[in-house]
Parts: sequence; structure tokens; C-alpha cells
Amino acid sequence: MNRITVSKIEVAQNQLRVSFDCKGQIRKFFIENKFIAEYDIPVEKVPEAILIIPFLAAISPIAWANQAEVLVETVDATFLSSLNLVKKTLQKFYPQMKFTGNIKAENVLSPCVEARTRRMMLFSGGIDSLTTFIRHQDENPILVSVQETDFLKNTKEKAQNIGQTNITMNISSKYVEDFSSTTKSENRIIVSNFISVSDNCMLGIYQKQLSGGWYPRVMHGLALIGLCAPLAYIEKVDKLYIASSFTADTQIPWGSHPDIDNNIKWTGTRVEHDAYELSRQDKIFLIADYIKNKKPQPQIRVCQSGSKLDENCSRCEKCSRTILGLELAGVDPNKHGFSVGAETFSYIKKNLEDRTWRFGDGQVNVWTDLQKHASNAKEIPHHEARALIDWLRNLDVESLRVKPSRSKLADPFFKMLPYPIYKLAKKPYYKFTERFYRK
Repeated sequence: MNRITVSKIEVAQNQLRVSFDCKGQIRKFFIENKFIAEYDIPVEKVPEAILIIPFLAAISPIAWANQAEVLVETVDATFLSSLNLVKKTLQKFYPQMKFTGNIKAENVLSPCVEARTRRMMLFSGGIDSLTTFIRHQDENPILVSVQETDFLKNTKEKAQNIGQTNITMNISSKYVEDFSSTTKSENRIIVSNFISVSDNCMLGIYQKQLSGGWYPRVMHGLALIGLCAPLAYIEKVDKLYIASSFTADTQIPWGSHPDIDNNIKWTGTRVEHDAYELSRQDKIFLIADYIKNKKPQPQIRVCQSGSKLDENCSRCEKCSRTILGLELAGVDPNKHGFSVGAETFSYIKKNLEDRTWRFGDGQVNVWTDLQKHASNAKEIPHHEARALIDWLRNLDVESLRVKPSRSKLADPFFKMLPYPIYKLAKKPYYKFTERFYRK
């Protein structure tokens, strides 16, 4: 029997704890048997049918991929229907996999809700979410940021959850509070173990079928959106925005996509995948217009490689593409969270020439977008950027794509091992492959 059974749902003021038991091979996909979400306001008055949504959003795709049942006592009827639509989309995106598990509930309810008029959005301070904020600021959306529990622990503890993926927002409370203060917005912070509750070593066995990691390819939208459900109930939110990652032209199967996000809803609240028609550079132009109109000057935060919290490293591929995008839009990156000097642009060129950065679908897409706009560059804050922009026009971006390397996490034989043997084998195997892949 391959089954996940929810044994207890507990709420202590602002903390939600869902205890669950696993039977069968699905047990190997979870490190912990408690799902935790902590909010910055009490959620005790939220109905159980809504409280179960964050848990189901995080674990349902894992159950589907393993043809497992998930047994719960109560669930919101609208959300349960949404999950079936999300499952169909994932099957369409990844036909080589089988998403055939099921969610079963003793009680499928539609809770009574009061009139809903407020708006909410997921917010990270990056290009995508800043764009969504600017587009909908007149609606006074509540800004919701998510921190994974490992973000608040030391790196040794992080390393225990093999294959951690930086798909969470992991933005500090201070950054959100500063942004909210300058824009006169309301904000909320959610802290959850929604990533570390599962075993990323096991989830790595799907990397080949997904052409990427589990969280960006499957979980990105559903898990983050699901965490917002209790807040949306308390705050009487009728619409929740999640910023787009790509455009329709990109055609990359992704965990946050209109076919997923726009199908997610629960009683009283629906979700909207925002700005899908805008490329990354289009979004930067929109942000540049916002800046030039002397609105509050936003500090843009795109990086999780920096040595200090909330500081962009200004050296990684993501920082580099953002720096160049701001230059193309006539905005000085130094005024918006980056450290740029004359050598920055020769450094970017060298990394592209040497193929230091590993380009997958997403990177090829955004650098092609930058290249498309390079011919129209006019006001460039740093004249040293001009040589890089001129050079970029003739770059064969597609040639920078690399084949995904064999993942040290992607050994399907792990799935066939009995659980006690798997548990003993995982750490020694991880240590061995860490040495192997550093060579």
C-alpha cells in the first residue's frame, strides 16, 4: 500500500502543524512527518478545510508521481477540484511520467466565507514580483513573502537536506518591511518547512524526465500559492497574484505557469498568473519607467549567492543579466541594489566567452531577450557597458546551452530499495558523489 495519511492538524495561534504517516515506497520521499507553516497573524479561526491546503499543495504532486493515495479528513471542495486540474496539466507537461495518485477526503466542504474584496500577491523583491506590484499597486495588495525554515538555520543543517533548491523567496523580514514602509503597503511573512519536509535526494530521480529540478519544474507555483490560503481566508482576499517567470514564447514546462496557477482556487479566492505577456526585459523597462517617474526608489533583490542577507553579489549569472538589463533600460544598477564598476562588464563578457555559467532553458531565454533589445540601447549609465552590448548582438546564445549533467541525486535504484536500507545508504552515497562531482 502506497499511502499518506494525515493523522493530526494542530493550530497554536499563528502556527499550523500537520502530522502525517507514510506507508509504502512513498515513505522514502519524506525526511520529516510534520508539515509546518508559521504565519505572522493568528490562523486559529481558519476552517480545517482551508488549513489543509498548504500541506496538500506541497505534497500532492509527490504522491501523484508515486501513484500514492493521500487520505485527509476534510478539504475544501473548490481546491480539491483545482488539484485535479493541476494534475492533468503536469501530466501534459511531462508525458513520460505518470501522475496518477489521488487525494481522498471523508468530508469535501465549501466553507462559508464573508464577502471578499482584498488583493494579495507573492513578493520576493525581484524583477518579476516588482513588476506585478507596480501593475497592481492601485489595488493595495498585501505582500506575502515566504521563508523556508532552513533559511533561518545554519548551512550545516541545510546540507542535511540533500539537493536544496533556491526556489523559495527567502527574503528577510527587514527587506519586506522597508519596502512596505516606503510604498505604504501591508506585508505578511510565512515561514515553512515545505521544501525540507521532503527528501530531495529521492526527488532527484525525476530530474531526467523533468529536464530539471523538482521544485522549479513542478512545485514552484502550487506550493507557494497553497501556503497563502489561510492568510487569504483571514484577510478576505478574493484574488491572489503570482508573478510570471516566462512568456508564452518560451514554451518551457514550469512549476509556475498559467495552466497551473490560473487553475488554483479555493472557496472565496482565485489565483492569477500575472504579466505572462511580458518578457524579463519588458518588465525591467516597466520598472525603469516607475523609477524615472520619481516613485519610491526600489532596491531590487534577485540574488541568493551574496555573502550578506539581502545583498546582491553582483557577480553571479542572475545578477549579471539583471545589471545588463537595467543598463539597457537607462537605469544605474548602483542605485538599486547592485555594485557595478568599469570592470563589471568585461567580467560578464569573460564569463560568457569562457562558458563559466551553465545555461539551461531559462538562461538561454533571458539572454536571447537581452540580445533582442541590445540594438535599441540608447541611454546607458556606464559607457563601459556599450562594448558588451555591441558584442552581445552577435553572440550565439544557443551555443551557451549545456546538456544537463548526470545528477548526483538521480539514481532510480534508490526508489527500489527497502526503506531501512535506503536510509543507511543515502548519506554514504551522498558523500561519495560529492567527492566525485568536485573532480
